[in-house]
Amino acid sequence: CKTGEQQSPIDLSSRESRWPSPALRFDYRPAPLDLLNDGHTVVFRMPEGGSFTVDKRRYALSEMRIHTPSEHTIDGRALEMEFQLVHRDAEGQVAILAILVERGRQNAVLAPVWPRLPETAGSAVRDPAVALNLGGLLPRNHSHYAYTGSFSTPPCREDVEWLVMSTPIQCSRAQIVAFRAIYRENARPV
Repeated sequence: CKTGEQQSPIDLSSRESRWPSPALRFDYRPAPLDLLNDGHTVVFRMPEGGSFTVDKRRYALSEMRIHTPSEHTIDGRALEMEFQLVHRDAEGQVAILAILVERGRQNAVLAPVWPRLPETAGSAVRDPAVALNLGGLLPRNHSHYAYTGSFSTPPCREDVEWLVMSTPIQCSRAQIVAFRAIYRENARPV
């Protein structure tokens, strides 16, 4: 992590170019609720949650990780949270779709599962009767920043394709406080 040359997260500039929205095609679908508190964050395990395609390359969703405050910053400003949707293509190349979160109204997609977040390291919550579709978390505007970086947790492997959505979504103050009661601050600095 200390010797890498393309480490993540980074500070993004609002003046940088973003890819136009047609570049991404999403095919997310409901997947059974499967949460794990791994001692660093809450992981939404989503191997049946669908995929996205960029430049004719399909990336299958494997999990979503949550960081607070956001790991990526825009013009030096961190937002309340960041959802990182981790994907892999058929050759094992990793692409992470990051969705920035600002304080606002309650996030209806997360409302049914938020009270069930596992609070202690090593605990898990599974309920096949409850389905979650992460496609509902996407902002309407699909413009995004793209760069090659690393995982933001050890071993900080590089050669990870990052797509950071430029338009944040909202979660309520209560939702943000509930996550911060589990992990007050779990973001790697830029």
